[in-house]
Amino acid sequence: MTNRHIRRALLDKLGVTRQALSLRVKKLQHHVPITTTDATYVIAHRNGIALDRFLAPELADRIRALLPTVPDIPVKPRRGGPPPRISGNRGK
Repeated sequence: MTNRHIRRALLDKLGVTRQALSLRVKKLQHHVPITTTDATYVIAHRNGIALDRFLAPELADRIRALLPTVPDIPVKPRRGGPPPRISGNRGK
């Protein structure tokens, strides 16, 4: 089970929904066999969340040991909001 404090800190830092975080975790799992919890912690660490504040030292060390084996997966920027308006005359 993912530590709720880490998940909340990560959601706040990234400014995404739980669903968007879940998609990032699944994308990482597609490339590397890793548990959902570990993938969440890897994403949190890579985004500057201090795992030591929330996890036991042994677990934080295990996640740090995983980091070199887990590739950086690029994330597309968020989409949202209305499409950009085109100024000027349309077809005139």
